[in-house]
Amino acid sequence: MKELRARRVHFVKVWVDDRGGTVPKVQPNVYRAIIAEAHANGMEVLAHLSQTTALADAKDLLQAGVDGFVHVVRDRDVDAEYLSLVRAHPKTWTGPNIPVPLTRDTVDSLAETLPASQITRMRQQIQQREANGNPPVELYELHCRNFRKIHEAGMVIGLGTDGTGDGIGPHEQLFAYTQCGMTAMEAIVAGTGVNARLLKLDRMGTIAARKEADFNVLDGNPLDDIGHTRHIAAVYLRGKEVDRKALKARFIAPVAKK
Repeated sequence: MKELRARRVHFVKVWVDDRGGTVPKVQPNVYRAIIAEAHANGMEVLAHLSQTTALADAKDLLQAGVDGFVHVVRDRDVDAEYLSLVRAHPKTWTGPNIPVPLTRDTVDSLAETLPASQITRMRQQIQQREANGNPPVELYELHCRNFRKIHEAGMVIGLGTDGTGDGIGPHEQLFAYTQCGMTAMEAIVAGTGVNARLLKLDRMGTIAARKEADFNVLDGNPLDDIGHTRHIAAVYLRGKEVDRKALKARFIAPVAKK
């Protein structure tokens, strides 16, 4: 921890997960020592929760003083004991990473940014789901139920990172947040101001004097329909408009041809 502090690291991530029995799981005595030493050196500890023992682990991690979770509990529905612990630790936060089911709109939005073969596979997955009557996606429904409960309990919720690298992921997450208990404004704030605060990015996340002025201009009001976050008319970074056409010609077109 002292070496990490010397390297100016702020977040330490602990994998409390045996990856389906393929690796040794970090034990409570170990992550408690990590949390204590990290806090003594001015750092925060984030925990990755497993898909099989998340609820039990999350309860103990909260009592151990963990600062944040990389996922919501995703092995079963959270119970009253867990929600009581959430209320007792109001500063502990989560980045949910909700597994949003594929939709035709999402695939169409990605058609110019991913290889054609990958887009074809994604469309085939949707066609197969439609042929089966679009059954509920159990893992998504579980995430949604637990998200709603922790939101109602007052847990701090930011925007998760998994699956956001394609550019559409953040929009999918914001949509899911509104389907799982947040208002559109709450979802937008979760992905902007809350994230900036959690990551100590003091010059980002809100529009205010002396901020960096990073923002999107939209062709629709996201408070009326959160899907309007995808209707981007212009992008500004540090107060200057980004030449999106030039970026598309340089990066997106070559990928789409593969």
